[in-house]
Parts: sequence; structure tokens; C-alpha cells
Amino acid sequence: MEILKEKGEWGKNTTIIVTTDHGRGLGPAWIEHNSLIYGSSQVWLLAFGPQTPHEGFVRNFASYQQIDIRPTIESFFALPRAEERGLGKRIAELFFPGNHSSN
Repeated sequence: MEILKEKGEWGKNTTIIVTTDHGRGLGPAWIEHNSLIYGSSQVWLLAFGPQTPHEGFVRNFASYQQIDIRPTIESFFALPRAEERGLGKRIAELFFPGNHSSN
């Protein structure tokens, strides 16, 4: 985040999103991709930027799926959302209340 601060206005208007393509599961039993490992379906997502509330680590999210990441990213960039085509839903907690897009 220090690098963004050094970039001035450009950095202030940058949103960073980091996520994973699959979960890891819990404990030492996880050694490869395997949907049968408990917890392997759980992924994490980090979003940081001017449109996101600075809440720190949040565990109280509603239930979301990987398919919800795309409409969320589209919402950050004010693009037509896949959500409107029935493909996932925007992760509302990543936005300030009342902010439905990056507009």
C-alpha cells in the first residue's frame, strides 16, 4: 500500500483485488486439489481502494461464491455486471453503503 501512496492521485484512485482460485482446506490433510477435503471450497478475497470501507479483516460476510467475484469487479469499474445476466451477485460488503458502482 506504500507504493500506492507514492503514486499520488493515481494511487489514491487505484483498487487492488486479490483472491484465490480454490480453497486450501483445513489442516495437514490438504496436499492437492481435492473437492472432498473439508474447507477446500472456501476462498478468500482482499479488496483495498477508495470505494471500499476500511473495516480490516471481516468474517461476517453473507455467503458468497467464486462466481460472485466477476460481478464485483465489474461493479468496481462501472461495467455491465454479469449479475444482471444471472451470473453471480456483487459482494455488497466491499462497497460503501449506497454505492452500487464506481460512479
